[in-house]
Amino acid sequence: MDLNSLIQRVDQLLDLGRKVLATRQRDEDDEWIDSSKLKGFRSAVLSFIEMVYGPKHTHYTEFDNSVKGDSPSAAKAGNAILEAIRDEIAGGWLFSVKGLVTAEIFADFLEMAEYLLSQDYKDPAT
Repeated sequence: MDLNSLIQRVDQLLDLGRKVLATRQRDEDDEWIDSSKLKGFRSAVLSFIEMVYGPKHTHYTEFDNSVKGDSPSAAKAGNAILEAIRDEIAGGWLFSVKGLVTAEIFADFLEMAEYLLSQDYKDPAT
């Protein structure tokens, strides 16, 4: 999955969050949103965050703790977290750290192979 696909999915989830907010109703004392639509939104976003970041990441725990019940503030909080995720992905922050670690490991393997070749250990180097 590439960055554009991830951004596209976040945009779809943000649209879903806006649709949940569009179900907002109020009376004299209270306001609420369609709780079943919020549950669908919550489930879809938690699934996405878990696949991309893992269940122990701050985004996952913050979303899990913030998006509950049937208040409009829950959906707003969910969209705010999704916006932060979108900014991270679009800015290249999601893969830059992973890429740096991968590059470092790859460089170590190349260095090790060069050393083994210089010591005439052809088979382990290849």
